[in-house]
Amino acid sequence: MRNAEMVIAAGDTFVGQIRGGNVVEINGQVEGTIVTRKLVIGPKGEFKGSLKVDDAVIHGVLRGEATVQKLLSISQTGDVVGRIRYGHIAIEHGGHFTADARNVPPELAGDFELVVARGEMVQITPSDLNATDADDAATALTYTASGMLNGYLARGDDSGAAIQKFTQADISAGAI
Repeated sequence: MRNAEMVIAAGDTFVGQIRGGNVVEINGQVEGTIVTRKLVIGPKGEFKGSLKVDDAVIHGVLRGEATVQKLLSISQTGDVVGRIRYGHIAIEHGGHFTADARNVPPELAGDFELVVARGEMVQITPSDLNATDADDAATALTYTASGMLNGYLARGDDSGAAIQKFTQADISAGAI
């Protein structure tokens, strides 16, 4: 299912896995695993299981474990219960949300390795260390360095002044 929409109609039941695609809309009952870009559960729709999506709009029932990277939107008829991770959440008045809820933490990537020869300097690049967060821009993702031995961190425009804090935006700009 690539760039497609899948609809589970009212009265239909599906048990199994749904992976890929653009939008999955549930108006019937689904039990299993869903991995897609966007999930919409209609007012009479029900989902039980494990879910990983970018965005979710819940007008019906969601039970289980869900990771919603960006926006979890629960309407006034929505009913969400389970272990829920989200980037942002919006709940209309009347919507029901009972969950072990966690904001999706930043994701770290890179090779996490930096070798500096004695007396030399190197630049920290996004291939060394790179963080992304659904909630915050690169300017708000702050690193704090501690426990450094035999050296220090500095900004490229002032390599003589030691720093302890810098941002992902600094790394992306080649400033550290």
